[in-house]
Amino acid sequence: MDIQAQLDRYVVRPLMRRISGMILRSIVLDVTDAANKLQLLKVQTGAEGEALSNVERVQNFGMSSNPPAGAQAVILCRGGQGGAPLALAVDLASSRPPAAQGEVIVYNAHGIQIKLLANGVTEIGNGTTLAPTAGVVTGECISPFTGAPFPDKSAVVRARKL
Repeated sequence: MDIQAQLDRYVVRPLMRRISGMILRSIVLDVTDAANKLQLLKVQTGAEGEALSNVERVQNFGMSSNPPAGAQAVILCRGGQGGAPLALAVDLASSRPPAAQGEVIVYNAHGIQIKLLANGVTEIGNGTTLAPTAGVVTGECISPFTGAPFPDKSAVVRARKL
């Protein structure tokens, strides 16, 4: 066996297997969300359905979410082969609303959204538009218990720029 074949067999192939095992696509099975701690995920990876438990999930500062079972996750494993797994991103494509280029949407799995649109309009809730008019923003109040507008439509919020 020549040197190139030996390098390929004993160095390159094992290294490539290890690198390919460092990044895993997975499905969230369960989430443990303890206060003031990193979330821990239980995920299913690969075609064989291997489960990884206690996968730490890193989230962006200022944002927190608790993904439902079935969400997709990208897992980074230090050293490959499931070692010290860390969830870098979690997404539930069926809940993600489309956004135009440059727009930002904060949303949840229940259809509640905060949209920062390109034209300066902000939409909150299930499509209630809050358009600034002479420094005043108005909109219907949303029930903190149901997430829906109050049935009698009597509660209106007004916010003024100070």
